[in-house]
Amino acid sequence: MIESVEVHNFKCFQHLEVPRLSRITIVGGRNAVGKTALLECLFMFFDRLSPNTTTGQYARRGVSSVPLTPADVFAPIFPFYDLTEPIEVSVRVRGVIEQMRIAFNPSYGAPSVAAEHAATGNGVMVLPTDSPAKPVVSLDMSYRSSRTREDETHLLLRPNELSLAVEKVITDLPSTALLSTGPSDPNQVAALYGQMDVAGTHERVLPILQVLKPELRLLSSVQMGNRALMHADIGIGRKLPVPFISEGLTRLLTIAVFLGTCPGGTVFVDEIENGIHHSAMAGVWKALGAAAREFDCQLVATTHSYECLEAAAEGLSGDFRDDLSYVRLERRNDQTIARVYDRCLLDTALANGLELR
Repeated sequence: MIESVEVHNFKCFQHLEVPRLSRITIVGGRNAVGKTALLECLFMFFDRLSPNTTTGQYARRGVSSVPLTPADVFAPIFPFYDLTEPIEVSVRVRGVIEQMRIAFNPSYGAPSVAAEHAATGNGVMVLPTDSPAKPVVSLDMSYRSSRTREDETHLLLRPNELSLAVEKVITDLPSTALLSTGPSDPNQVAALYGQMDVAGTHERVLPILQVLKPELRLLSSVQMGNRALMHADIGIGRKLPVPFISEGLTRLLTIAVFLGTCPGGTVFVDEIENGIHHSAMAGVWKALGAAAREFDCQLVATTHSYECLEAAAEGLSGDFRDDLSYVRLERRNDQTIARVYDRCLLDTALANGLELR
């Protein structure tokens, strides 16, 4: 579980320190203050074996393609697109401090010439004899912790591809997932539910969804061609695809299956209240809090909603009271400040109607 984080030079953060994160951490603040960027930074810290570690961030924000240049592939994760200063992130995970450093390397490898598709359109690749050679550039990413040797990967930008070179990296990293504001891949959701079915933990999902749809009787993953889609029995004589029933139900199902398949890890959710009516949020938080504890998983979510925050305080009460904390990001003199509310301070602020968003 992530306990704290300190960030230098990532996106809108010249420096940010969040001294405390809980099992359930809600992140709030005004637009463009860096809520989503904080989730992206933490996810990137653990997403060490994916060549999409940068471009995946752009995809989740709705950017479907970018030019194959350092300014478009690498620079967006640096403040002001300035590649000259490295990114540094320090995270405390279960008492162990781990560090990541990302630096742009303009001369990683020898120059090469990019092949092109032949004009005949038959799939044959040709090598233009008059094309200039272009250098291979990279993001050099190194990782250190007190329990392991230094690990290192290189995100390589070649004239016609983006790839990952792994020199040293640990493979027993905690499982993580980042859910954007948009819909997730339904085939992936069905596959994760199938993993829970094999492990015998899938029955834990149904009670979570019944918070929104009490008449829900049964869930199943249905193969449709070469893809699968989650279906639900709501008592009308046949099963329906979950996306046909409710956007909120689909959203909650997605969160639940990721929690159930990230034991010991962290699930990041951007704008968690999307598609869910405020009257149901207290029950949703109670169910997610119980699932997070059962699967020993951490949930870090952003919100713009005061009602969502109030519902979290209501739903995560009793034995779950200390599982919740709130982090409000603020901009002061071009710097981002994290104001952390422990449970006592959060309850006091809510009781007095203070503006926390």
